[in-house]
Formats: sequence, C-alpha cells, structure tokens
Amino acid sequence: MNDVDVIIAGGGIGGLANALALALTGQLVRVLERSSEFAEVGAGLQMAPNATRILRQWGLLEQVTEAGVLPRRLVFRDAVDGSVLTSAPLGAEFTARYQAPYVVIHRSDLLTILFEACRDAGVDLVPDCAVTDVTVHRGHVEVATSAGPQRAAAAVAADGLRSALRRKLGHDEPICSGYVAYRGAFPVAQLDRQLESGQLEEVVVYIGPGRHLVQYPLRRGEIFNTVAVFASPAYRRGEADWGGPQELDEAFGGSCEAVVRGLRSLWRDRRWPMHPVEQLRWLCGADAGVPDWPGAGELNPD
Repeated sequence: MNDVDVIIAGGGIGGLANALALALTGQLVRVLERSSEFAEVGAGLQMAPNATRILRQWGLLEQVTEAGVLPRRLVFRDAVDGSVLTSAPLGAEFTARYQAPYVVIHRSDLLTILFEACRDAGVDLVPDCAVTDVTVHRGHVEVATSAGPQRAAAAVAADGLRSALRRKLGHDEPICSGYVAYRGAFPVAQLDRQLESGQLEEVVVYIGPGRHLVQYPLRRGEIFNTVAVFASPAYRRGEADWGGPQELDEAFGGSCEAVVRGLRSLWRDRRWPMHPVEQLRWLCGADAGVPDWPGAGELNPD
C-alpha cells in the first residue's frame, strides 16, 4: 500500500507549485525538502499572464499581487547609450487582453505563499529529508530518502540544478552556458542614489553585446531588484575560475551611466552560473503511463 499518492522531491517554487496543483485535485501529496527549512535563494521573479492565470485558478493571485508589484511598463533600452529600443504597456489593456496581469515578486515571498497554500491544502511538508533514489515498479515507486524508504504511486523530481534524480529520468547533466548572473535586491531607502521618476513602476532591460541588465521594484516598491548577466571570456578560454566581479565590470565596460549605477546594486560575494536544463518529466510505474487523475497530463514539473 502506498504511503501517499505522490512524493515530490524538492520544496522550492517548482516543487510546491506541483504539490498544490495535485492537492487541489484531491491527491495525497508529500514534499520532501533536503534543507532544514523551505526557503528560496535569489531575488526577483517576473511572472507573465500564463503564470498568473494559474495562480488565480489556485486562489492565490490576490496574495501575490499584494506581495509584489504590478509594473506599468516593460522597457528595453540600449545598454551603451541608454536609448529606448522598444516598450510595452502592462496596464489595464494588457491585463484585459491576456486575461491576467504581469507581476514581479520576490522569490521568497512567492515561496511563502505557495508553502502556506500547500499546508492549508493538506500537503505533507517534510524538511530535513533528502531524496537519494527512486526505484520504479509496476504501478508504484519506491523512494529512498535520508529518513528511510517511502512508497507512492508516482514521484516528481523538482530537486533543482544538482538533482539526484535527473539520471533516473534519462536526462543529461546540466551544461554550463558560459553565462553568469549577479543579483541584488536592496531596500530603496538604502540605495546610494535617488531613483528616477518611473523606476518603481517599470521593468527595464538594458541590452548590450553579450550582456544585459534588468531592474524592477519588489515588495510594493519597497525593494529595488537588479540582475546582471554576461558571457564570460574566461569560461570560453577554459579557465577554472571564471565569472568573477572583475569580469562583471569588464563585461559592462562602456555601458551608459544608468547601467554603471545598476552594477553598484549587486551582491558581489555570490554569483549564479547559467545552466540550461531540459524540462523533466514524470517518474511513475514503468507500465502505468501518466497517472490518470484529472489534469495530470497537463502538469509541468520544474
């Protein structure tokens, strides 16, 4: 007999979103998170209507918009001279056309909302429990964890970039793109400059050769988020140490003053190498196919 219907490895945004989607269809779901708490690393997240429509279906859109920001406009600028390349309004007309808003939110705020919704929906949320392996049987899976074996009808791998289950899905390891991201999210009051008019109402993307910088507000405009991404020459040369702060400054050399100011709003003590990963799929009984609960074939595990 199965312990639950579905075990999800990983309690990040992807794992909790899948857990909630399943729980709302009546499934018994358990989320196993290897860390001691359910927490999200990073800063801002942009969500287009294809995401916010789902949040509305789950009854969470109001909480998400209250915790985040509904930007007025998306603007693309030239990173070298700062000129506007193109823009798109994101207001009432946009929302009416796509039947949902464009929202920017802090990742930890979204994870908290999903965590609380999962708890309220009866999802079993288990921290300090790492999934090490999944054995697929006819009609069920055996999940090996740091707390002992568990059994379910199906398992979902949402355990991140360094997934312990990716090989079980037949996917290759993530391949480094040679791009690296730096992030920063600081209270507006702590910034070393006065923000220009409109900066707390827009998502602005500065685009240049092999680099881009994105800025937008978070938490009702209380926090200003910056992300800088660039292609590392040191990586292309095969150097082991690549993507450091010196390369960051060199990559954005010759940029306009707004981009140079943006670089001062980044955490310099951490960076995120970019690793494209193919979308993962279900782990279920070898001959069972997709589980036959409503909407199962439409779910999109992270």
